[in-house]
Amino acid sequence: MQYHTKDKERIEKTVETLTRERFSHNYIISRKEAQEVLGLNIVKPDNELTKLIIDLLEAYNDILMMDKPYNREIVLGANNEKISDFNRAIIESIDLTHTFRTTKEIKRTKVTQANIPEPIEGYQERTLREEWIEENNI
Repeated sequence: MQYHTKDKERIEKTVETLTRERFSHNYIISRKEAQEVLGLNIVKPDNELTKLIIDLLEAYNDILMMDKPYNREIVLGANNEKISDFNRAIIESIDLTHTFRTTKEIKRTKVTQANIPEPIEGYQERTLREEWIEENNI
């Protein structure tokens, strides 16, 4: 943060707010809170820029499937085992796109448990690879 501001009090307040007052990485900071609480220089976009931002969010949603909860049954479909890729993050610059991708092997299996006469259906998941990859086709 010192790269962006020399105001030590502002840096301390921002760090305190983000590390002690917000208890989850899932906490969404609104424009108003970013401006009023964190003191960030927030610019309200015009309608054209707002549409571009929403279009970009929708494109990321298509790639990362942010609106779809993870469900092994949907991934497996009719298969009893499958290897699938899951895009989990994207970093873009003007010339490059990198995606953090996890490759998992998922298997449907029968599990026997003590004192239960019938096996129950379960799943095995194994992470085969996790890595940042350069994407040329997104």
